[in-house]
Amino acid sequence: LGLIANAHLVHADKEEKGIFSQKCIDLAQLHSDAVDFPKTGQCPELKGDLRPDRYPDFMMKSDKPQYRSERIIGKLFRQCQALDNAQRFSPDPVVEDSGLDQDLIREGFDVYIDNARAELKIYNTKLSSIMSLYGIDSEGEVVSGCILKVKQRLGLLKNERFEVTEYVRARFKTLWTKTRAEFFKQFEGDELPADRRKEEQLKKASAWYV
Repeated sequence: LGLIANAHLVHADKEEKGIFSQKCIDLAQLHSDAVDFPKTGQCPELKGDLRPDRYPDFMMKSDKPQYRSERIIGKLFRQCQALDNAQRFSPDPVVEDSGLDQDLIREGFDVYIDNARAELKIYNTKLSSIMSLYGIDSEGEVVSGCILKVKQRLGLLKNERFEVTEYVRARFKTLWTKTRAEFFKQFEGDELPADRRKEEQLKKASAWYV
């Protein structure tokens, strides 16, 4: 199956009509016959000009004769290689510490600093629990839902990664909702004028930012 599939990929790249060429059509039939081999007992054979003599560069067969593919896969392959090489050999970028955004600092925020530290501790504890459960490396992966790697645990199949990602997203959404509710909790039912309440909320938001 692998040989036939590789041959199909080569001829789809080389032939002018691509997958609609006669060679690709013949190889597709051979592939179908190979799939049915356990039932039919008839093993197809890759013969003659259907067997590739050269391979496109994107297949990375260093032990075989290669050629430069001008199809879109070949162009994408070389662009990705160029980016990979640029990142590999470029010095690490220097990231300057920009400090705090002064536009987000509200005068009088310090009265909420203790509260901010306590809530941050609670948030970090719950976030760390989510991350350690599945071996997630960064908060950014949890927040964005773009999990790069999931820790393989006993009973966790590779095809369950999607379910794990959805579970992590649901857990973080719950954490975010509870944290937000905790922020506004002290302002519920207060008798402050609307403009004063807004000012206090901005001070608290500033403390949580710092």
